[in-house]
Amino acid sequence: MKWRLLGLPKPGSRRHVRTAAGSAVLPLLLTGCWSGQADQGTSASGAARNPTSAAPAKGADIRLPPGFDLAKGWSVDETRRVFTVDQRSGLVLDIYAAGNSAEQAREEASKSPSAAPSEASPSPSGSAGSTVSSVLIARRADNGEVAWSSTPMRRIMSEQVPMLRVVQTGQGPYVVVVRVGGLPTNGVARARQLVVADSFPIAGDSGERAPARHLEHMVEGDADKVDIVIGEGGVLMADEPSEEGTAKVIVWDPLSGNAVTQGAPATRQAPNCASDVRCGITEVPLHPSSAGTVFREAGASGASGVDLRFGVTGRWNSAAVTPAGRTQSRLLAVTPTVLLAVWRTDDKQQPPLYTVHDLATGQVRASVECTAGTPDFAEETEKLFGSGRDEELATDAQTSPNQRYLVSGAFSADLSAGTAACHAGNRDIRAVSLGSVDDAGVAYARLLDDDDEDPEFAVVRIGTGKIEALARGTVIPKTFIGQGNGVFEVKNGDAWSESKSSVLVAPPAPVTAPTTAPGTSPASGSPTATPTPSAR
Repeated sequence: MKWRLLGLPKPGSRRHVRTAAGSAVLPLLLTGCWSGQADQGTSASGAARNPTSAAPAKGADIRLPPGFDLAKGWSVDETRRVFTVDQRSGLVLDIYAAGNSAEQAREEASKSPSAAPSEASPSPSGSAGSTVSSVLIARRADNGEVAWSSTPMRRIMSEQVPMLRVVQTGQGPYVVVVRVGGLPTNGVARARQLVVADSFPIAGDSGERAPARHLEHMVEGDADKVDIVIGEGGVLMADEPSEEGTAKVIVWDPLSGNAVTQGAPATRQAPNCASDVRCGITEVPLHPSSAGTVFREAGASGASGVDLRFGVTGRWNSAAVTPAGRTQSRLLAVTPTVLLAVWRTDDKQQPPLYTVHDLATGQVRASVECTAGTPDFAEETEKLFGSGRDEELATDAQTSPNQRYLVSGAFSADLSAGTAACHAGNRDIRAVSLGSVDDAGVAYARLLDDDDEDPEFAVVRIGTGKIEALARGTVIPKTFIGQGNGVFEVKNGDAWSESKSSVLVAPPAPVTAPTTAPGTSPASGSPTATPTPSAR
């Protein structure tokens, strides 16, 4: 799984095993957040693989920002699990991340020449020591209780971390699970590499449910070298590119279950190119969006210096929406409704321009120049253009549950108002890297230009740009779900150890009349009534 960078790294939803992961500064954020090492395989008991109970968060050794009610929160162990959320319905969804051990899969395959079967365990839990397949578990935001769980997942030989994401479709939200692995040889059948995908509707009755659609896509060659992206348009799978730079691309629809092979990508020739060099420019598919496949061009050696375009295949490309004077662009992130890009000129002293584009038309919905006001921000901005493959998304973006606010690095936008802001700092104010935002435009961020190794965090009000430092040791929410519930990842009691991890969900504290004198702060972690994040 590859994490992308903007300001501070955060995980995306694209798997590309050939590239090493970036070093995380903030805790992992959404879209397949993985906690711990995938090292237990099938040795884990049913309860360890598929925990059904959530513990009260009251008394937890954690400092939350003001406005969250720790006493009414809950937590669940996420060590060796991968999780995501549905912001609108308020569900937390997770699945065991260790897969099946190679020894167990080979043992099963040796018993039959057929493919290794799905496990027959009927429930998320199981007796200690029993062989239990992983199941997908959906938990309610208000109390952590299991809203529903999947039937046992198809057993494959895999040590890859599953991909897990909620997508918005024409039939409501669905959660998509993608796993990469194989079926081992057993002396009769040949070993096979495959991508296994399952989709589940978020809404529905409690209890167990089978996947609405299931895919087993056999891969020619090494499955680790397949690019996989989950988006509102489905699951995009691209084989390793050939020497000519093209790759077989398949998009799987989680609603119909159809897997469609895309046609040859559009190409063009770089202008004024010498006849003795390769000058082709090819559209590279990046993300299956609700409007179509988002692409970014890649050029051959003879196309250097040409502004490579991005857009949505068959709909629009950036040549029609290029801001005046801008000569180079970088595609940053895609959300369910918009696309985020950054532009610069040949004059490196000119501040970069951030733009938010409507997915369907490419029209700019918000934009702002972002002057590098601090050394850390200047360095991170340069990385956007100077590192990684240019035809990949450079980072990811977070949106509020109502999709009104968007944050990414130091950039924020109010999509309803059509405004954008850059929180790059100056001589008096430190720059920030934004991590999450609620429906009222209250965002949480890390303060850049740290003088020590201890991270410092702040609240940023998107409407006014006001930045308020949080007490040291405060853990900020990764995202928001339902009616203002904050989702936090806690590692070994703070947010930074990688040995043990849990997810904590805390509701907003009730708004009451103040009972303390002005300037008096309640004890950290106490259930004292404070304004909600939206009201602060």
